[in-house]
Amino acid sequence: MSPSDAHTAALAQIDSWVAQARRQEAAALALQHRVEAIRVERWSPRGELRVVVDHSGLLRDVELTDAAMRTGAPALSRLLMATVREARALLRDAVVEASLDEHGRPTALGRSLTAEYARTFAGDGEAPADGPGRT
Repeated sequence: MSPSDAHTAALAQIDSWVAQARRQEAAALALQHRVEAIRVERWSPRGELRVVVDHSGLLRDVELTDAAMRTGAPALSRLLMATVREARALLRDAVVEASLDEHGRPTALGRSLTAEYARTFAGDGEAPADGPGRT
């Protein structure tokens, strides 16, 4: 291989790396936007209250019904916290779904992200079986 051919091959390799980095950046930004758009809504089992958590698990909205107003403060507090935990458990599932690539496969970044959500919200228990309630 001549020095000119080696130089051309090296430049082609660098161009390939740059293109790969740009694709990875675009995929990471797309995943970030999908995850940041997630909101999970969860009603308490008997409909006394509704909570909404955002992609970071922060409580963004609470709606109390008349039934909640007839619940004593300690019971209402426990119900609120249980409903928030359920919403955050559902959030973990929503992030797993959002992290799949266009072919429905987990990406390396997606696996890392879902592992972090699993660690962060491990104390929230299992996700309720009746679905995510995403908004």
